[in-house]
Amino acid sequence: MKAALQHLISAEGLVVVPAGDYAVLAKSCSDNGGLVPIYCYETGTGSPDFVLNNDDDAIALTWLGNTIDSVNYGPPTWTIPSGASMQLSNTADCMNHLANESAACWCPATEIYNDPDLGTPGAANSVCE
Repeated sequence: MKAALQHLISAEGLVVVPAGDYAVLAKSCSDNGGLVPIYCYETGTGSPDFVLNNDDDAIALTWLGNTIDSVNYGPPTWTIPSGASMQLSNTADCMNHLANESAACWCPATEIYNDPDLGTPGAANSVCE
């Protein structure tokens, strides 16, 4: 796993995602192939080098020092192809804070977004086969 870098969404950049909705957060507000994020990492505080690596990393959602959810990904159990987003399977078995840590609940996206890339930004994921 890479060195721990953090990004803090400040009060001015408050991101509210209603229950059952989807949100897109992106590293940049430009050069996203038509993607319109509700928040861009470049506008917050924390490490200017904050990225989600495509090979081995972790992400945690915290609030007031409490971890709400987290996932670690990388070899040997995770295979992440180039050009496809990794998606959490849209099944009841995977859509909870414990199961979503398992590589078995994740798979490469198969829906075309910004050809040739694959993903479902701002929408429900597919069911992993």
